Amino acid sequence: MEEKLKNLALKLFDIGAIKFGSFKWKLHEKFPQAPLSPIYINLRILRSYPKIIGEVVDVFDELIKQKNLKFDLLSDIPYASTPIVSILMFKIGVPMITPRKEEKARGIPTKIEGVFKPGQTVLLIDDVLSFADSKLEIVHLYREKKLILKDILVLVAYDLGGKERLKKENLQIHSVYEINDFLSIYLKAGKISEEKFKEILANLANIKNYLQRVGI
Repeated sequence: MEEKLKNLALKLFDIGAIKFGSFKWKLHEKFPQAPLSPIYINLRILRSYPKIIGEVVDVFDELIKQKNLKFDLLSDIPYASTPIVSILMFKIGVPMITPRKEEKARGIPTKIEGVFKPGQTVLLIDDVLSFADSKLEIVHLYREKKLILKDILVLVAYDLGGKERLKKENLQIHSVYEINDFLSIYLKAGKISEEKFKEILANLANIKNYLQRVGI
């Protein structure tokens, strides 16, 4: 499994899904003075790489089995994880629902696409975990509809306070990679220098410190 995860991380790098520089996140809409992110993980491009998206689905499937997670429904968070969850739905034979960004105004108004019943358990799947804002919105929506959420799966988890915020909502976070381990793969493979590795982690620590100062 370790070799499989290493190879997948390198493939994500090679197709340009991992970028280093200075990037705005959703956080910056509310806090424009926050430090910029030194890394951007863009899994939206995986829909153009069938074989690699299949490998991402496989590692999610393996993590589900490893953690022995029990659920009735899968859910994506539009749009990064939508194709991933769609393929996983087909592979494991579990239905999928999708939260809408805006409530449907025509036909039958709905905030959730798909068929569900109150009391069903939902496994929420996303690309990364940073501050957890988008996940909390969906958690609250689903709980309003009497759905049960206990677990969230992500490919990469940052250490920026998102885990702590979700744990306060009695949610367990399961990640394929922790950000430090993820970056270590690129360091060992010579994709980034040790100086760059330390710089990225220092910049992420600055973001975390900023969030703590503003009370997130």
